[in-house]
Amino acid sequence: MSPAGSKGNKNTPARKKACRQCTKAKARCGHERPRCSRCQSRNLDCQYTTSTSGCYSSMSPANQTNHDIFHGISTSQFGGQTPQPSRSSVSDRGDGSVTSPTHQLGSSNLVQTDTRSQLSDRLNLDFSHLDLVSIADSTQIRNRWLESFFPSDNQIPKTFLPYTVQFLSCVLASYPKYMLRDVCVPPIIHTVQVNTRELPLALANCYSLVRMWETRAIGSEAIVTSTVQREMERLIEERESYGQMELLAASQAYLIYGIPLVDSSTIVHLQEFSSRLALGGLISAAELMHTRPSWESWIVASAKRRVIFASYLFNNVFNSTNQVPVYLAEELGDLPVPGNKLLWEAKDRVTWEKEYDRHLSLWEDGDLRTFELWRSPETGSPNRRKRIHQWLRSVDEFGMMLFATCAHLHGC
Repeated sequence: MSPAGSKGNKNTPARKKACRQCTKAKARCGHERPRCSRCQSRNLDCQYTTSTSGCYSSMSPANQTNHDIFHGISTSQFGGQTPQPSRSSVSDRGDGSVTSPTHQLGSSNLVQTDTRSQLSDRLNLDFSHLDLVSIADSTQIRNRWLESFFPSDNQIPKTFLPYTVQFLSCVLASYPKYMLRDVCVPPIIHTVQVNTRELPLALANCYSLVRMWETRAIGSEAIVTSTVQREMERLIEERESYGQMELLAASQAYLIYGIPLVDSSTIVHLQEFSSRLALGGLISAAELMHTRPSWESWIVASAKRRVIFASYLFNNVFNSTNQVPVYLAEELGDLPVPGNKLLWEAKDRVTWEKEYDRHLSLWEDGDLRTFELWRSPETGSPNRRKRIHQWLRSVDEFGMMLFATCAHLHGC
């Protein structure tokens, strides 16, 4: 009988090696990939030794930052152990704010960092020369919350049916969960914002804190909530110092945080962020002239508009839930609605430019504007229906959410 375990048997399967953490602890390893059950239960950085690269880390770049957050919190809630601070963690600076020293998604994974750097170089994006124009009243946007208490003379309350509120609540609640997957963005963030060598600090922290929130241990709710609230306070305190791209990232992050932690002050601060976005311009000058803008200007303008639309819908849900009147956002009427899905998801400049040229040929009479989704004498007219149907044929899920809401409120 040939012994199955003899050295001479070439068909013997190679013995699975335990991960480094289990080996060090002299514990039994389950060998699960990419993360063994023991490391998973203890929130450890699970690494397997390989013959080529030395070790393989099971944690994604953003998960690594999340791991660092947990290890930066001194508490007995995590497996009965007191996590030790990590030098690369998102940490409390001592003044109530949260900061990340590296901001770089992928700093612990060389392969992914290289891929990200190569992608950033290939995109060759330059956001230093944006031709954005302000076409919305930033003051009116900032004071939007006051309309619920001191409405303008011509305002008529909109009726949000319970199912409309439920629909919007479900959609908005899904946005933080997008960020649980690597390099996955909710529809208010453009993919090029995370496909860079270095993530904006606000988004780097947002990816980490969302994962901390979603994976919080029982009994740790208070400390997790406190950590997220401190980051929200930091974004508010520093907003006057932000440039265009920093402000956009901070606005996106604040909205993501506000979805599970909303109160009346959150709504007021969201309107302040929206007002500042509007002040910096919400449309490209080339868009107004019905010509092709730069990809960078279009990305920033489109992302800004999406953040503002989502903030207003979020405000409407909050007001409706709290029996506060909701009024028409006339200040947003001239904004273009969320555009073509192929434009928003284009992976490179050449693809985007070709698609935008096609877009211009299809919309010779101008882009569909927000006011066209509201009730008016034109509602239901052949021309209005034609334009709306043409838009719906190419719109993404964010635009479809906006259309569904307007259709519920105004008809189509």
